[in-house]
Amino acid sequence: MKKCSILLNMIRIPLFCYKRLNLYSRCDEIPLSNFIDCLCDNNLNRLKKNKYFPVINRWKREAWSILGEEYSQKTDGDKYKATINITKDIYRDVCRLLAIDTCINRLVNKYDKDAADILRNFGYKLSFNADDKEKYLNELAIIKKKVKIIAIGLEKNREKYEKLSDKKAITGNERDEFINTLTILSKHQGYRINPDSTTLLEYLRILDNYKKETEKILKSYGNRKNK
Repeated sequence: MKKCSILLNMIRIPLFCYKRLNLYSRCDEIPLSNFIDCLCDNNLNRLKKNKYFPVINRWKREAWSILGEEYSQKTDGDKYKATINITKDIYRDVCRLLAIDTCINRLVNKYDKDAADILRNFGYKLSFNADDKEKYLNELAIIKKKVKIIAIGLEKNREKYEKLSDKKAITGNERDEFINTLTILSKHQGYRINPDSTTLLEYLRILDNYKKETEKILKSYGNRKNK
């Protein structure tokens, strides 16, 4: 009996090593593109590190189960899909509001060409003629009113963001969700994130940093608004 147990252990160890060497089962090693194909197309062959090594289906299912559990723990389920679009809108609106608010405060004190140009780039096509004081201040007041629309949208998105912990993920095409998220993150990072050379864990960390930065500027905007 003892000899049989030893023999089984001798078989299990190389078998475990073989599976470990030939199948992705961890977030820090699987390329993002492989994971997307597994998740979206149920193509578990993409778990294979080398397509020429034979791997039975049961091993692939086991590896996918281990990987899926780790992924769920790191993303708190699929909630990141629901937050990414709201996060993007919050980030955009906070940056716009902070920039516009800064420009208006500078222009109220005195005319500043750079501040006026920034507001024009945001779509506020006004004259900003400081020689006509009354018209000049009226134009700034008009911008302040228009900015309130952005602020209202921001507050709505902030409420959605805060309630997401009690919500299910947004339904939709999984692959499109990943493509949209990669586009947003690549633009934010300043370089194209290559899903073939980026691991799933690296992707999740970039996403997490993006959300943390958004929360930081949202808090900064809230503190500034309450002053």
